[in-house]
Amino acid sequence: MVQVVLYSTTSAATLKVKTDITKIRHILDAKKVPYEEVDLASTPERRASMLAGSEGLLALPQLHVDGRLVGVADSVQELEDWGELDALLRGEASAAPAAAQ
Repeated sequence: MVQVVLYSTTSAATLKVKTDITKIRHILDAKKVPYEEVDLASTPERRASMLAGSEGLLALPQLHVDGRLVGVADSVQELEDWGELDALLRGEASAAPAAAQ
């Protein structure tokens, strides 16, 4: 079973970040994907694992599968629109570098 992690924050400075977090939650919930949500505001020690899996990308929210970045909200939505997200969430494919940008 793959490990799906949503890195988020409860201290988002902008409405866009809050909306993006909600967008990814809704996608995962609609697909009934079990995932762990890591609030970096309350667990800052988990930031290192996020950065390691995303090659230093600081933007939030981030969706990771098995320790690797799948993307931020817009790229996750794009993967969903193109029908590529399901395979990534099952661990059957790797995220393309362009999907993470």
